[in-house]
Amino acid sequence: MSKIIATITAYPLFFVISGSSLAAFLASIVFAFSPSAAGSLESVIHGISYGAIITFNIFLSLYIYFVKNRVSKFSLLLVCLVFLLLALAFSPIKLYPTVMLILIFELVWLVRNRSKSNLIIAIKRAFILLSPLLIFFVFKPAENEIGAFNKLWIHIVSLVESLSMGRLDHLLIPFVALSTTVLPATIPMTILIIPTAILAGILSKRILKFCLVVFLTTAIGGILTYLFSIGHSGIAINQAIAGFFILGLAFAFLIEWLNNKNQLYLGLFFGPLVAFFYIVNIWSGSGELDLFFGGVHRYVTVPSIFTSLFLGTLIAVLYKSILQKSKLKLLSFLPFLLLIPVIFLSIKEINKWYDYSFAIGFGEEDKIYMRSQLKPYFQNLNPDNPRLIYIDIYTDQENTQYYGNTVVAGFNVWPIWLPNVNFKGELVPYLTTDFNLLKSSLTQVDDQKGIAYYQTLYKRSVFYKPENFYAVLLKSKKVIDITDQVKTQLGL
Repeated sequence: MSKIIATITAYPLFFVISGSSLAAFLASIVFAFSPSAAGSLESVIHGISYGAIITFNIFLSLYIYFVKNRVSKFSLLLVCLVFLLLALAFSPIKLYPTVMLILIFELVWLVRNRSKSNLIIAIKRAFILLSPLLIFFVFKPAENEIGAFNKLWIHIVSLVESLSMGRLDHLLIPFVALSTTVLPATIPMTILIIPTAILAGILSKRILKFCLVVFLTTAIGGILTYLFSIGHSGIAINQAIAGFFILGLAFAFLIEWLNNKNQLYLGLFFGPLVAFFYIVNIWSGSGELDLFFGGVHRYVTVPSIFTSLFLGTLIAVLYKSILQKSKLKLLSFLPFLLLIPVIFLSIKEINKWYDYSFAIGFGEEDKIYMRSQLKPYFQNLNPDNPRLIYIDIYTDQENTQYYGNTVVAGFNVWPIWLPNVNFKGELVPYLTTDFNLLKSSLTQVDDQKGIAYYQTLYKRSVFYKPENFYAVLLKSKKVIDITDQVKTQLGL
């Protein structure tokens, strides 16, 4: 239901940007079937992202309308602020870039509409929308988690360090993610030459310039992709180049819009550029620098809003452009046929992803089966005698990812529903899967040998007595107790 409501609330956003009911309708259809928009359905926890998208769509619709119409009335901006805060509260890591986007919007609007009165309006809007967030971060710098603001600098430093160590392939991740929200992963880049020429012929009055911008951007991207991927075979080279191609189209349509000032062309460059903006910031803010995400993934749910705007607007612009050419009027229905492969490939991609997800342990039956085997380790829990559990998920390499999804993921959350825990989080044993870290944590306190394990989740070190330590091996999807063997290895 939340996914349906998110799709419905996307329509006014698409309309206020494009000014076209047809483009908004088509973009909404694309968004409804977008594989990237389905990424947050992978679990109940991530499903809350659709609450964020609903409030985000309403906020951005209102905000863009206010900017376009020079609205700065306090009561109206207050309503806008409420939806912004709700969006950030629902999904901070995916929507914190919105704060920067507001500043960019105000700056661009001010540059295009220079006057003293507009300067006052821009400052007033930005102040009303952003000052509550600024106050929150000033007085609660340690407690806040909104958008990883407090961690963003650390993640940027980590990225710089990884680049200095030769991991230039990390820079290609955002381009891979962008391409998978628009194009199928297997499409050969050479095929895109034909549709580019067609788009230039129909939509541009400067055909050669249009093609040159697209192909030059793609060529530069191809060279950078080749150089950055040397020594890193895991990089999706074709998809990275496709990401540069999409940005090339955005640049070409931006130049076209600067010449014709047609509002309908806004979505053709606004969509890909804003989608890329969110992808880069979500990726850098997450701290998961090695994560190659795209297609059906929660991190591209928000960017898919804007790539859907791009695709829907593209179909609408093609239709209207062909309709205006008397010799081609009878062919004006052809752009709508593009919806068929878009929807077909989207459904195929979603089904493929969910089949794979069930195979690696995302299914409810698999989670219940694996977790029920661990119930004996949740008996006789006592907060005064904290318990540490080591789970070996790596020996059975074939099923490591399965164990990660069924057991390890959310280990601090799912056990609280067990009768012996009864929603008392402090009773949940702490989990570790790192044997080397476990071994290095051996210590002795008051002549008592044990494990002083640092809990990264809670940022504290806890001493565990030998009798409160347990170890299990996951093999062939069975739980095997290896507590005695591991204690012997550790000298406990």
